[in-house]
Amino acid sequence: MKKLLFLGAISCCLLADTNINPSELPQNIQDFVKTHFTNENIVKAEKDWDSYEIKLSSGTELDFSKSGDIKEIDGKYSPIPDSIMQDVLKLAKENQKNAKLMEIEKEWNGYKLKFNNNYKVYIDNNGTITKTVLDD
Repeated sequence: MKKLLFLGAISCCLLADTNINPSELPQNIQDFVKTHFTNENIVKAEKDWDSYEIKLSSGTELDFSKSGDIKEIDGKYSPIPDSIMQDVLKLAKENQKNAKLMEIEKEWNGYKLKFNNNYKVYIDNNGTITKTVLDD
């Protein structure tokens, strides 16, 4: 029983988020932030066993895989810059012309986008819209 509890405690420690200095982030993540969020500062960076979580000075939160691929961007109160994934998001942004993109979430078959007009747009990896729904 003691061994089981010890292993459980070790597992929790390994899976827990660890605060890191933004300079410890992989270079490709640092470059992504510098390119697309030029007027922002990283106020918090965390690392866990399979991802990095970042919070910017505007409140925007970014989640990256261990390899540095974007998993999620949540603008909270700020629109997501148009420079991010331009080719993939082009049709979705045209579909919601007067709305601002507030959240991007990577899914197994594409992306889920949330706009400030309460619409969710689902697109596949090629940028084709597969579904548009009103989020109530």
